[in-house]
Amino acid sequence: MKNPDEFVVIMLAFFLAQMLWHTKAVYPVKLLVTLLHETGHALASTITGMKVQRIEVNKDLSGVAYSGCSIFTLNAGPLGSIALGFLIFWIPYTGLPFPLVLIGALILLVTVMWVKNGFGMISSVCICAALIAMGFIENGPVSSFIAKFLGVCSVLYTFLGNRAYYQVLGKQPEGESDAEMLQQITHIPAKFWVLGWQVASLLTLFLMAKVALGWW
Repeated sequence: MKNPDEFVVIMLAFFLAQMLWHTKAVYPVKLLVTLLHETGHALASTITGMKVQRIEVNKDLSGVAYSGCSIFTLNAGPLGSIALGFLIFWIPYTGLPFPLVLIGALILLVTVMWVKNGFGMISSVCICAALIAMGFIENGPVSSFIAKFLGVCSVLYTFLGNRAYYQVLGKQPEGESDAEMLQQITHIPAKFWVLGWQVASLLTLFLMAKVALGWW
């Protein structure tokens, strides 16, 4: 094992995410992960030439991207949160200075571009400001761990807090999920889409472990 300390770090991030997700302690983290999910939809719409009107992030942790609707864009929410989570996790390993500042600045850019509702704008700007401030104040192991924790939470979103997770459990909240909309378009059951996203989450966690251990 090349970096045993990093193995401890990623395991700690994983278990903290599991333990704290349903508590108020990580409410800002859940808001951030919701924003990353909706950013995935918006990025996919932009890539495919569809217009992104706005993103909304709400107090109840729901979110919506007013953008294109296709198989690609619908999958891009869950898969986008996984990909963006991996990016956030990976940044501290790049050797770039002030990684948490960079993460906060990138999320602030997304906020300015797309988030339009009042609560979403205020909460996202406050979270970004906190990340940037922490990154400047403590540009060391604490900032690095915060970035890795945020990345792990985003990658685990299909298990921890996504509405799709509750579909698998048979506990469907109000409203229509990405998986249900995909079912309407493709006639492939929503559960299969959810399970596919969760497999992607697990594969990404494996890749993150390889990065942390210096094997990739």
